[in-house]
Amino acid sequence: MPDFYISKIKIRRGTNDQRKSVRLDQGEPAYTTDTNRLYVGNGVLSGGVSVTTKNHVPLTNFSSLSATYSEIGDIASIDNIFYQLTANPYTDITKWGRIATKVSQEFEYDSSSTINLKLSGLSASKINPNTVDGGLFINNNKLQVNYNPTFFGLSANKLSLNAASITTRELLSTSFGNGLSGGNGNTITLRTNPTNFSFVGGVLNANYTSLYQSISSYSGKSKFFAPVSLYNSLTTLSANGNDISTFDGVLYQMNGSSANQLSSWTDISDKKAVQRSVFSTLTGSSSLNSNNTLSSIFNGTPAHTITGAIPGLELTKFEAISSNGISTVTITLTSAGFLAYEGDFTSKTGQPIGRFAIPIFAY
Repeated sequence: MPDFYISKIKIRRGTNDQRKSVRLDQGEPAYTTDTNRLYVGNGVLSGGVSVTTKNHVPLTNFSSLSATYSEIGDIASIDNIFYQLTANPYTDITKWGRIATKVSQEFEYDSSSTINLKLSGLSASKINPNTVDGGLFINNNKLQVNYNPTFFGLSANKLSLNAASITTRELLSTSFGNGLSGGNGNTITLRTNPTNFSFVGGVLNANYTSLYQSISSYSGKSKFFAPVSLYNSLTTLSANGNDISTFDGVLYQMNGSSANQLSSWTDISDKKAVQRSVFSTLTGSSSLNSNNTLSSIFNGTPAHTITGAIPGLELTKFEAISSNGISTVTITLTSAGFLAYEGDFTSKTGQPIGRFAIPIFAY
């Protein structure tokens, strides 16, 4: 019966620092007790060559790579991104290469190692033209507004209406309110009663005769008649009480029982309006003589007249203070008469305003 022997084979072992100081023979294995790595000598390099790679536990930050003992080929992960040591020393983090999905220039990894689209990274050339609609299209690798150049144009890179591009065809007839009509292909116009109004050369004109006749009495209101050319023509109107007409710019209202009598027509113009008239030339025989109270407004006597240089033209003289403020001078005025005013109202001080006159002189 054969003999059986059980032998335990142990390879060279020690700490990693001890390994580095020993030149292992070719094919001689060694095990590091502190880093748990297996090395095989090549007869040349001290410590031999690592024959295994190691996947390190996930690290918290990139700088941790320089503190993680590693051999070429080792892999470590940070935020789900893998890094591999490509050259010694491992303490130089630039020797760690990134192992990740390669993305095009339109994408990037954010701080949490998530792939995201770069800000302003996507060009129109990457967009499928069939996905663009509703007024947009892609042309020359640019996303553009699809507009009708008949109506719109680009000014300073802004969409603007072309001049005179909107016609009656584009305007809805329902867009117009009271007094206007048009649209749906029709010209925009004023809505008028053709009986009372008409357009002459494109200008709106009123048919006054029919207009006055059309403003008839409603609930007791007055009827307006067309203006009359003669005062007596008021009596020819078929007017009733409170009806109104005009003569020479003055409003008259029929207040009597018979329109064919002028006494039935009352001037209803503003009673405070001033009526102006020029009275006769100031002469000695004028009714506006020295006995008239109007003489108080003169520095002299209205009746004091002499024959002027022009036959029939009377003169008035009065004394006035000279420009030196001391001596007096005599001024001769050629009287042109009075500018007289007639009123029927009361002043702010409560005084009744009747007839008054302002003298007119030429000198």
